[in-house]
Amino acid sequence: MTAQRDPKRTQRRILQAAREEFAEHGPAGARVDRVAQRAGVNKRMIYHYFDSKDGLFRAVLAWVLEDAMAEVDLDGGDLARSLELLAQRDDVLRLWVWEALTRDASAPANPAWGTFLDRLGSKLRTADVEEAAGHSLLALLAVAIVPAVLGPLSNRVTGLDPRGEVFRRGQARVIERLIGLFGGGDPESSVAPAPRARRPRVRYRYRWST
Repeated sequence: MTAQRDPKRTQRRILQAAREEFAEHGPAGARVDRVAQRAGVNKRMIYHYFDSKDGLFRAVLAWVLEDAMAEVDLDGGDLARSLELLAQRDDVLRLWVWEALTRDASAPANPAWGTFLDRLGSKLRTADVEEAAGHSLLALLAVAIVPAVLGPLSNRVTGLDPRGEVFRRGQARVIERLIGLFGGGDPESSVAPAPRARRPRVRYRYRWST
């Protein structure tokens, strides 16, 4: 079946090839020629469907986020599990980092991010004032995603392999505590914390250098 007879299939092949290209090289380093070669299409078809390389990048990001929204179970399950699954999506994280490195912070965000974050944030029944709700979600995203993106830094700070089970258990505990702190837990199952015993003040010395 030719590309002209099946444009949706052609666009999907282009998006799949572009996802690999952008994840590997970023928006600046990606080449439309290589995307066309990977997709097995004429380069003109890419410009026909997506107008420009930047338009292709925006389309790839929206496509990947739409797929991630289904996989991380934004319509069901709990927030902690959704964050855990999100941190396992290397393609989302790579595109996220590339977008941050190549886009001005004040530039308009891709609309796909708004949909994704709105649905993720709806799972956090925050007790914060409205102005701080976004910061609560940002803190949770940082704890969930930074170890996957900045592995060496995470290892340096904690002394643990961020891919290891010990690190993941500690990460999961912190995320659960933050969700409870921000009001995202199940109010019917919440239990008042026991009074904390006073402990002697201890000064810790972190050895972050070799």
